[in-house]
Amino acid sequence: MQKHVKKEINMQTALQKLTMTLKIKHIHMKNQHNILQLIIPKPQHHKIKKYPKTTCLKKEKAMKKKKTIIITIAVIILCIITLILGIKVVQKKKEVQTKQELIQSQQELINYIKNDGMNVENKDIYTVRIEKTTTKEELDPIKEEYEKEAEVLREAIEEEKAELIEKIVERGYIGEEEVSKYTTELKEIRTNEEYEKKKVEIEEAERQKEVEVKEEVKENLPKFSNIDNEKYYDMIDDATSKEEVMEVIKKQKEEYVNDINQKLESKTESSGGVREIGSVTSGGGSSSTSESSSSNSDYEHLQAHDVPEFEYKSTDGGFNFR
Repeated sequence: MQKHVKKEINMQTALQKLTMTLKIKHIHMKNQHNILQLIIPKPQHHKIKKYPKTTCLKKEKAMKKKKTIIITIAVIILCIITLILGIKVVQKKKEVQTKQELIQSQQELINYIKNDGMNVENKDIYTVRIEKTTTKEELDPIKEEYEKEAEVLREAIEEEKAELIEKIVERGYIGEEEVSKYTTELKEIRTNEEYEKKKVEIEEAERQKEVEVKEEVKENLPKFSNIDNEKYYDMIDDATSKEEVMEVIKKQKEEYVNDINQKLESKTESSGGVREIGSVTSGGGSSSTSESSSSNSDYEHLQAHDVPEFEYKSTDGGFNFR
């Protein structure tokens, strides 16, 4: 047993010595190799030849990495271009839509101005200004300016309405019921065109009523032989109101009565203070009878019937004769 152990120890010792010897030899060989490398220069492509596989792999990896980067950049650029084009398309659509909305708003405002029924001056100028606008915001001041001008015109129309009714009442040819009807109709009118139409209608109705009233008055006016009745017909035709017609009637009556009174006074003085109607006096002769025949008949008419009185009827604008 001891021999066996001793043999193993000797073998280990021998192995260690061999290992040491090999190491020493390796060191000597390495040193010699280093010396040769120092003496003999290395070729230029030493590294390429020494590590050819490693270099190719690195280049391949670098190329793959570079290719990936290029593709990524290309994709990014393509996305950016697509985004820019998309934004431009959206902007173009928005511009077209805005333009269409502007055109529509312009047309609506132009139609509003043309068809509102108000005779505002320079409507064509408003139309030109509207067509020159480039944004919808520019239309608002134009509309406000037009509405202010139209409102001033509406106020003027309201004043004209009141003045028209006042003149109709003052002239008096149209009765109260018709005046009330026209007043209600005028209140409902808001445009200048409607007012002008209604004004023409009212004035025409008033003129027609005026003609009817004057013809009725002339037809029923007494025809006295001692005065000029024709001049009173002319005065009635020239009258501009119911009051003036009444004044003409009153003047005719006054002239008639005054003429009769003057003739009666003259007759009384010539007959010595005694008035005899329709008979011949001893001092007057037949000539006095013939001179006073017409005046006596007028006087008898005045005594029997008196001068007709005219009463104005407020319902239809006519006259009552009594």
